[in-house]
Amino acid sequence: MAVQACKYLTEQPDDVVPCSLEDPDFTEILTKNLQTIFINWSDGLPGSDIVGPVDPFCIKELNLKRISSPDDSEQINLNTDLKNIVVKGARRATLSNLEYDPAKYEVKVTYEIPSLSIDLDYKIKGTSNSVILDEEGKGQLEVGYVALSFEVILKPRVKDEDTFLDVVKVEASFGNVEDLKIKLDDLFGDDQERKKDAHAFLHRNWEDIFENFQPLFDYVARTMLADRAKKILSYIPANFIISDIR
Repeated sequence: MAVQACKYLTEQPDDVVPCSLEDPDFTEILTKNLQTIFINWSDGLPGSDIVGPVDPFCIKELNLKRISSPDDSEQINLNTDLKNIVVKGARRATLSNLEYDPAKYEVKVTYEIPSLSIDLDYKIKGTSNSVILDEEGKGQLEVGYVALSFEVILKPRVKDEDTFLDVVKVEASFGNVEDLKIKLDDLFGDDQERKKDAHAFLHRNWEDIFENFQPLFDYVARTMLADRAKKILSYIPANFIISDIR
């Protein structure tokens, strides 16, 4: 791959093929380019360290809150702090659907990921069915198949005779999650019976738990993609991806 370490890429990478808006295979070629840039370059951008690896992907901290409505059969009021989050498996993502509107500079994509594993530190405070919780330790999450959909609005910008794409807006949503297994080490100390009951509750209610937290997960995905896309697209000239972009 021919690259040069500088503020932005100056030579066309071997594994990114410029596509034309007039090309009948435009969508197929653009799909391959975005798969390469955002997933296959899993260790970061060639010739630059402005973004870290996509796999593993690290998140410093998240805060999750769950408060049940009065009508819920299982009453929960929990505040969960997650730190040192390490997400593995994103390099297996496949861009399965892409739509591009050249008039609006709008891209819609869906990535499918076979599975994700997540390691983290947790701290939980609150109540669950009148049980008082004040626990902390290590945790692991195993996520089955997941589909992530993004809508990105871009704006062209000319610099040094090259055109770049600025990220104006990003929307993200988890379209489908098939399974979620949660394991919290150190939960309830040496009380194995309570630990077993707690994990049974988590596994029994994982869909409700995910649904309750989905707005936050969507926000995290949106924020991470926006930050990553801004850096990547400020480094790679748009005409390296779409040859006749205006």
